[in-house]
Amino acid sequence: MADTLALLDGNALLYRAFHALPALTSPKGELTNAVYGFIMMLLRGVQDLHPTHVAATFDTPQPTFRHQRFEAYKGNRAPMPSGLAPQFPRVYELLEAFHIPVYRIDGLEADDILGTLAERASVSGMDVIIITGDTDALQLVGPKVRVLVPRRGLTDTVLYDEAAVRERYGLEPAQLADYRALRGDTSDNIPSVPGIGDKTAAKLLASYRDVDGILLNLDKLPAKLAEQMRSYTDQMKMALHLAQIVRDAPIEFDPGVCALRPPDRERTLALFHELGFRSLIDRIPPADVRSDAFEAGAGEQLATLTAEGDRDRTQGPDDRAAGAENVPQPLLFAVSDSPSGSVANAVGAVVQSLDELRSVVDELRASGGPVSIVHVLDRPDAMRGALLSIAYARTSPTPQEDGDREAGPFYVPFGGAPDGGGRPLPLAEGLEAMRPLLESPNLPKASQNTKQLTVVLARYGIVLQGIEFDSGLAAYLVETSQRTLTLQDLSWSRLSRELPGLKSLTGDGRASRPIESVSIGHLGMHMCREVETLAQVQPILEREVVEGGLDDLFRQVELPLVAVLAAMERAGVGVDVPYLMEFSRELHERIAGVETATYDAVGHQLNINSSQQLAAVLFDELHLPAGRRTATGRASTAADALSSLRGSHPVVDLILEHREMTKLKSTYVDALPLLVNPDTGRIHTTFHQTVAATGRLSSTDPNLQNLPVRTELGRRVRRAFVAPAPGWKLLSADYSQIELRIQAHLTRDPTLLEAFQAGEDVHAATAAELFAVPIDAVTREQRGLAKTANFAIIYGISPFGFSEQTGMPQQQAAEFIRRYFERFRGVEEFQKRLLQEARSTCVVTTLLGRKRTIPELRSQIHGVRAAGERMAINAPVQGTASDIIKVAMVRLHDDMAERGMRARLLLQVHDELLFEVPDAELEMLKAVAKEVMENAVTLSVPLVVEFRAAENWGALY
Repeated sequence: MADTLALLDGNALLYRAFHALPALTSPKGELTNAVYGFIMMLLRGVQDLHPTHVAATFDTPQPTFRHQRFEAYKGNRAPMPSGLAPQFPRVYELLEAFHIPVYRIDGLEADDILGTLAERASVSGMDVIIITGDTDALQLVGPKVRVLVPRRGLTDTVLYDEAAVRERYGLEPAQLADYRALRGDTSDNIPSVPGIGDKTAAKLLASYRDVDGILLNLDKLPAKLAEQMRSYTDQMKMALHLAQIVRDAPIEFDPGVCALRPPDRERTLALFHELGFRSLIDRIPPADVRSDAFEAGAGEQLATLTAEGDRDRTQGPDDRAAGAENVPQPLLFAVSDSPSGSVANAVGAVVQSLDELRSVVDELRASGGPVSIVHVLDRPDAMRGALLSIAYARTSPTPQEDGDREAGPFYVPFGGAPDGGGRPLPLAEGLEAMRPLLESPNLPKASQNTKQLTVVLARYGIVLQGIEFDSGLAAYLVETSQRTLTLQDLSWSRLSRELPGLKSLTGDGRASRPIESVSIGHLGMHMCREVETLAQVQPILEREVVEGGLDDLFRQVELPLVAVLAAMERAGVGVDVPYLMEFSRELHERIAGVETATYDAVGHQLNINSSQQLAAVLFDELHLPAGRRTATGRASTAADALSSLRGSHPVVDLILEHREMTKLKSTYVDALPLLVNPDTGRIHTTFHQTVAATGRLSSTDPNLQNLPVRTELGRRVRRAFVAPAPGWKLLSADYSQIELRIQAHLTRDPTLLEAFQAGEDVHAATAAELFAVPIDAVTREQRGLAKTANFAIIYGISPFGFSEQTGMPQQQAAEFIRRYFERFRGVEEFQKRLLQEARSTCVVTTLLGRKRTIPELRSQIHGVRAAGERMAINAPVQGTASDIIKVAMVRLHDDMAERGMRARLLLQVHDELLFEVPDAELEMLKAVAKEVMENAVTLSVPLVVEFRAAENWGALY
C-alpha cells in the first residue's frame, strides 16, 4: 500500500477556523479560535485519512509573482483581521511540537508550495491529500492527488477526486484554472471576460478544452462572443497566469522529514494547557508508542503492569506480629513512569476477594482518614450507570517504596475484563462490605464527583456521609474562567504531572470501545493514579480556596448543595406519557396541514427543511427582501431573519409555524418519553454545579431549565410534568425580580431602593422616572420599555442590542439608555466603578464572595473586550442571585428533613424552585419556603417569593 502525504493549506485553514468559530480565548485572554480550529482539523484529518506523512504550507508577507504581474491581485480583500495575525505564531509552535514541517517561500503562495509538493510526492509514488479551506486547489486533483474541502463549518467536508470534480463542474481538474480565467474569481480579484459566466465558461471548455483551444477556434463561436474573446485575449491570458498553481517551485521534498511521528508530548501538553485546549489533551498519543497510534487520537496507553501476586508478604516480621498471615493480601501492581518521568506514578493493590475488601475497609477506618475516593461508571447517567470500580487512598501521600500498601491506593473492581490483574467482585456484596466506611460521618472523605457517587450509592441503599472535599467544586470556585476541571487538568496545573484520562484506555470517536471492556489491570492502574492524584491535589486546592476567601462559600454552600442536588436527581419528576403521545399526534396532523398550506401559498411542493429551497422560493420566486447573509453569501433563512419578514407574505408565517412545531415535536414531545426511567417511571435530569461561570446551575438529559415558554404551543410541554398522585400538587416558589433587587442593593440607587422598599411596581416606577409622568399615568407600552431597560442594563446592553430588543432606532436607543443612567445615577456610577476595578484585576465578586475571572477584559479585540465588560457588569448580579437560591436550597432541604415532610424539591429553574407536595403539607411548605427563601441573605431591600400550586407544571403559569 502506497504511503500517503497529507498537505495542510495553513492560511486557508486558519482563515476558515477564525471565521467559523466564536472568539475563544485562553485562560490569559489570548484569542485562540483559529488555532483551536486548525488543530481540530489537523487531528481530524490524521484520524480519518490515515496519512503516513504530513506537511504544512503558509504564505509569507512578501508580494508574490502574481502581484508583480497584476498589481490589483487580491486587492479587494480586507486586511487580515487583527485577532487572526497573532495566532499564526501559535500554530507554528504547535506544528513544531507535532514534528510537522512548515514550508514557506517568499514570492510564492501556499497554493504553489502545495502544488509542487503534491507533484513531487505523486511522481515518487505517494498518494496525496490536500486539506484546504477553499476550492482553488481542485485543479491539482489527479490520479494520486485528492483535495479535502469544508462545505460548512469545520467538520462537514468533501473529499474531491477526479470523478467528484467532474460531477460538480462538468470539467476535468486540469481545466479549472482556465475556468477561473474565463469567469474570473472575485475572491482573488481575477477579472472575468465580460459576458462570460459559469455556464458559458464550462460550455466553451467542454468544447475546446482550454483557453488556447478556444482562441484557436474563435471562428466557430457566435460573432459577438468571438469578438469579446479577441478584445480580452491579453487579459484572459494574464488571468490564466494568475489562476494556475505552480507545480515546479524550487523546493526540496524529503519524505523522511514529513514522516508522521508522535508529537513532543510534553511540549504539546504545555501548549494545550497554556491555550486552554483541555478537550484535546486525550487526543495526544503517548510518546513511546508507534506512529499509527497518532491516527487513533488516543490509543490505549499501555503502562507497565508488574503482577506481584506471588510475593509472600506474610513473611515480614511486622505482618506476623499483627497476625496478618491469615489475612488474604491484595494483588499488587506498579505503574511505571513514562520515559520523561512526567506521568503520574502509583503503587496500587487490587482487592481480590470480599475478605480482602473487609480488611481494607477496617484498615482505612482505623486510620481515621482522610480517605480519597474515585469511581468509574459504565455511562455518565448516575441513575442507570453501573458502578465498575472504586478506588481509595489516604489523603496524606508521600513518596513510598514500591509495594508499600500502607499508603498506596486500593482498587476494588466490580466490572472490567478479567486478566492477570484480578476478577470482578460481586457488586451488592462488595458495597455492603464498604458500607461502614462510606456511611461513616466521622471518617473524612474526598471525591472528584461527589454528586454522581452519592446518587449511585443511594440506588443500593447506601447514604454517603463524611465528604469534606470535592476537587471539582474546589477547582470550579478557584478557576471560574475554566469549564469543569478534571483530575487530569489538576494533575498538570497543580502537580506538573500528566495524568492520562479514560480515553487513553477506551480510545476516542469511532475507534472507541466500552469502558467495561478494558482489562481490570489497566483500569486499576488508571484509577490508582487518579485517586492518588486526588489525594495530592486536595491540600493544594484547600489552601487556594482559603487564600481566595472562598472557604465559606465552599463549605457552607457548594459542598452541602451536593446532597440536595443528588436528592433532586434521585427524586426525578413525574411525566404524563399518554398526554405527550396525544400531543405528538396532534402536532403531526398540524404539521401536515401547515405543509399543505405552504405548498398552496407558493404554488408547488418544496422541502420546507431545506434552507436552499426556502431561499430560492422566498427571495428568487417571491422577491421578498433579503436580510442578512450567511457566511457563503446566501440570504439567511434563519428564524430571526424570517421573523423580520412577518406580514410580507403568508408563507413566512407558515414556515415559522412549521419550524416551531417540528422542533417542539422532535426535541421535546417525542424525546421526553424516551427519557423516562423504566424503574421509576419518572424523568431524572442531571444537574451541573460546575459549568456556568456565574454560579448558576444547569441541567442536561434532559435540559429542564430551557423548556419553551414563549408561545402557547411551547408552554403546553410543561403540562406533561405532573404531580405524582391524586392529593398531591406541584408547587412553584419563585423569587420576584431578584436580580433587580440585588442591583438596587449593590448600586444603592435611591430611586430603585425607594421603589422596592415601598413595595411599588418597579417597572412602572422606572417608567415614571424615564417618561416624567405620574406612576398611575404610565402606559403599558412605557412600562414594557422600562422593564426591558431594567433587565437589559443589568447585562450591560449596548444601544445596538437595545435597539434589537425593542425595535426602536439605534440613535433613539442610545438616547433612552443615556436618559436611564441620568435618572438612575447610582446604577451608572456602580457600573463605572465596577469596570474600573475589573479592568485592573480581571476579577469581579458576588455578595457572598464568589469570584469570576474575566480574561476577555484584557483582549486587544474590541468585540471580545466589550463582551468581557458586559460579563463584568452582569456577573455580580447574576452570581449573587445564584448564591442566594443555593443557600435557600440547602436550608430548605435540611428544614424539610428535620420536619419529616413528604414533600420533595424536584427542580431549580433560574430563580424558581419546583416541589411536589401532598395537599396536607401545602400550606406548611409555603410557610417554610417563604421563611427560608426570603431570609436566605439580608439585603437593603426585601426579597419576595411568589407561590403557585397546580396538578401540572404548565398550569402554574
